[in-house]
Amino acid sequence: MEGAKFHCADQFVNLAKTTLTDLWRTHNGELAQEYSWYSNAGNGFRIDHALAGVKATSRCVACYYDHSTRNTLTDHSALVVELRP
Repeated sequence: MEGAKFHCADQFVNLAKTTLTDLWRTHNGELAQEYSWYSNAGNGFRIDHALAGVKATSRCVACYYDHSTRNTLTDHSALVVELRP
């Protein structure tokens, strides 16, 4: 099932909503769907994340997946985080 939950996913969501900021979600919106890894069955998951505190979040200008790395360097898309100085 595409987008299925992993064990402890609810705890991760709580951490991302109460303590740290999920940079990809912040820059791509709550409704955006993009997957960083696919299982052998072809199910997509966003399992690669960048969580940041207040200072790093304020410096983040972009956060996106580079899918060109999938099936070449790794079986995951690279998560790119761009921070201003």
